[in-house]
Amino acid sequence: MQRTLAAALLALGCATSASATTLPQSDRLTLLPWGSFSSEPGLRGSPLTQIEVLDVLLRADGAASPWQRFWLLEKIVKAPGKPDSLQWADSRACGAVKIRLAALEKLEPAKVELTPRPSPSRAGVTMLKVPDVDAPTYVIDAPSKYRSGGAGRVRLSAGANSSVGQWVDRTMRDLASCWRDRPPV
Repeated sequence: MQRTLAAALLALGCATSASATTLPQSDRLTLLPWGSFSSEPGLRGSPLTQIEVLDVLLRADGAASPWQRFWLLEKIVKAPGKPDSLQWADSRACGAVKIRLAALEKLEPAKVELTPRPSPSRAGVTMLKVPDVDAPTYVIDAPSKYRSGGAGRVRLSAGANSSVGQWVDRTMRDLASCWRDRPPV
């Protein structure tokens, strides 16, 4: 997706260089990959929706102006048998972007479970809980930090009844009116 964004920005004259592995950079634009979130289809073939999040530094009036910093989101929807849909949103035009990204810091943390706990038994047979393979999987990939001061990346993957699934679903609903067919920069 970053190549798609880079091509669009080059076409708009916002960047002077880009390659297949780097984002465009210039004296007035810097794009920093931050993370992503997605809703991946289950077996029934619902569309894949993935949103890339970029931290943007922009000098709107050239090198003499101060840097503006904002979030830029790129959404791609891949539905079976249909062309991919590509749209953008940014935190300058849509306040929900900042609100929803800030809500990530309040997500309920997952606990590591070494031994799956049995679900309630049916007619005396204990069933182990397993993920529903027919339901969407929600994924969040983002920077992380530890109480000790260390930093890294975290990738969370869960079903609909998790804090991850609820955050992704609510974020997609809250951003529904923010999407545009052209990059905002």
